[in-house]
Amino acid sequence: CGFKVTAKVNEWAFIDKAAADRQPLLRKICMVCKSMKVGKAYAEGAAKRQHGIDRKLEMMDERELQLLVGVLERTRKSKEAGK
Repeated sequence: CGFKVTAKVNEWAFIDKAAADRQPLLRKICMVCKSMKVGKAYAEGAAKRQHGIDRKLEMMDERELQLLVGVLERTRKSKEAGK
C-alpha cells in the first residue's frame, strides 16, 4: 500500500519566531481558535471576510491582529451562547 502516515505539523509554531510585539496577539488568536476547535486557516478566512485582510497571520501587522482578535472573540462568544 502506498499510503504513508505523516506527522501533523504544528501550524502555530511560527508564533515563537514572530516579532515580540505581535506574539501576545498571535497567542491569543491561537488560544481562541483552539477553544473553537478550528485552525489557522479559519482565522485567516475570518480576517478576509470581516476586514478584507487577505494575508497570512505571519504577515499581519499589530492593528490587523487586534481586529482579528475581536472578530474571533465575538464568534467564540456567539457560538458558546448558541449551545
